[in-house]
Amino acid sequence: MRNYKLNFIFFGLIWAILLVLPHFQPDRSISFLFISTLLFLVLMTSIKMIFSKFVPYAKTHLLFLSIAFFVEVILILLTIIDLDGPYLLFSRLGSYSMFQNDNLMLFGDLRHLTSTVNCSININIGADICDPWNRSFNQNPDVAKIFRLLGLSSATVVGISTIVFFFLTILYMIHIFKPHQQTIYLFFFTPPVILAIDRGNEIITVSLILLVVLFEKRRIHPNVSLALLSIASIFKFWPFVILISKTLVTSSLNPIKKMMIILVSLLYIGVHLSDIQNIARETQQGNLNGGSFGLGLLEYKSVYGLITLGIIAAGTLLLMINLKTEENALMKLLNLSPLLKALFLAYCVVYVSGIHFNYRLVILIPIAFLLLEESNAIKLLNFLFAVLLTSRLNIAPATTSILALYFLYILVKCSIENVRAKRFSLYSRLVNRYF
Repeated sequence: MRNYKLNFIFFGLIWAILLVLPHFQPDRSISFLFISTLLFLVLMTSIKMIFSKFVPYAKTHLLFLSIAFFVEVILILLTIIDLDGPYLLFSRLGSYSMFQNDNLMLFGDLRHLTSTVNCSININIGADICDPWNRSFNQNPDVAKIFRLLGLSSATVVGISTIVFFFLTILYMIHIFKPHQQTIYLFFFTPPVILAIDRGNEIITVSLILLVVLFEKRRIHPNVSLALLSIASIFKFWPFVILISKTLVTSSLNPIKKMMIILVSLLYIGVHLSDIQNIARETQQGNLNGGSFGLGLLEYKSVYGLITLGIIAAGTLLLMINLKTEENALMKLLNLSPLLKALFLAYCVVYVSGIHFNYRLVILIPIAFLLLEESNAIKLLNFLFAVLLTSRLNIAPATTSILALYFLYILVKCSIENVRAKRFSLYSRLVNRYF
């Protein structure tokens, strides 16, 4: 018990360092990159010492998480009456909040949409549509039109409603999944999640995907899940990967309905292809100092870039070796849960599609819930947690790349094994029939 307390104190110290260090890391510093790499390895060791054992689910865990969420909502509500201090202190767990004229402006990215409602300017990507910070519009124009149609002009109302819905969804999922792995409770206090809550926009998408995970667990009719994924795909284009993948593997859908869903999805993407390209152009901001991730951050024309690539290569190999004992269990889980397979693929598509702020790493939350279904996936779950915790360090472009490569590796291996199994099954049937 004494060792456990000491390990937990050590883990808390590392977390505190992870909160402070990003404020001091120089731009493209090789020495700092090595420090971040070492810190990541120490963090992984600390997580292993504390969270590698299964702890029986208890209602007190849900109670503590409920209290934490309630406090967070109170902190957000206090900002309405200009009591910003407590929330600003809490938001340091994420990154930074947005201000206008020294006034805190919560849900900054959501205001990018709500500001269009009472604006007379036509909705076009790249235009300043009455944005409070004069930012170029970089969202799906259809979403802005929906906001105008529904009169959703208050970012505060929409933002708080979304956050409460997100928290209630998480609490109900914890109640249903009854996790035996404690790291899942801490996922919701990592920088990408706190930043996503602060900005307000990405939380809408991930909440809808979490509902899909929940409905799959409760075995609710797949049409409901497909409808939710369709809505999520309009808010952010990347969930189309999940929608199409899930449609293909949903056995209860007849072929004609499958074809219709896929064709409509591809048609929508085709019609909005120029919008997608323009959105990508408007949002390609990021750097190798953390806070963002994606293939677009990597380069090989500098020593710093080459060292980052070396860390990715070595890290991917080490992860594959470390997770070798979990590989069969993970592939079995992927075959049992096509949704998990679709989420792995979606993460890879998001990664290769460009540069993204780290709040998009909230896609790892539904993945984490699905991994709870397999007791032998604990090492991968811990790795996801470490990736989220270190997302503000300059090691983040490397760790997120390692994760994408591992997801791709396990998806390819799973596909190969399935093809071999089908060939063997066909061969066995032929032998039995003719011999």
